[in-house]
Amino acid sequence: MVDTMSEVSVGYDHSPLNGPGLHRGDIPAPGRRLEPTAGQTPVGSKTAPRFALFAARNDKVSALAMRFPNLIDAEIRTPLDPDVILLVRPDGYVSCTAKPDDLVVVANYLDAIDAAKAVAA
Repeated sequence: MVDTMSEVSVGYDHSPLNGPGLHRGDIPAPGRRLEPTAGQTPVGSKTAPRFALFAARNDKVSALAMRFPNLIDAEIRTPLDPDVILLVRPDGYVSCTAKPDDLVVVANYLDAIDAAKAVAA
């Protein structure tokens, strides 16, 4: 089926859009597509496409989302694994993963995106 459907097997393992990632077999690595979850709004399908953050909700995660309101969707999604924060690009590909106590990894990734956007403007 993968061979007959368009771009289902595509991954971007070495893309410059990929950030750091944990090596866990059960969580897609940066550059791999996150399968849509039944009953959930697909990543990037709202009016303004934003990164989706899959993480346990707490004050630090909320502060991170508020720090990047133009990049992160306000809806923090339920984590796929309680030991992993997952940031997914609007096109459905994983951009970076980190441990829950290592939000600086995600913040640094988003700072680089924000800086690149500012240079391009």
